[in-house]
Amino acid sequence: FLSILGEDGLAQRAEPFFVARFGSEWPTLRLAEQEGRILGFHQVREGRLDMLFLAPDAIGQGLGALLLADAEAQGAVALECF
Repeated sequence: FLSILGEDGLAQRAEPFFVARFGSEWPTLRLAEQEGRILGFHQVREGRLDMLFLAPDAIGQGLGALLLADAEAQGAVALECF
């Protein structure tokens, strides 16, 4: 979320914020990880891709395409973005 919120905005959101916000939505999140490190994730809800994020150093390696394909396989037919 750093690129969206900036340093100050992210600093206001500690781990409890994210647990409260996404804890109940865990079943809708899919993680891409390597050796225990999260490289990206997406969220599909009600047939739409709500979120797709990649770690900055994972960009340009095809991971985004893999996550998008997985989202489509999970039933995403629309994209919601801002």
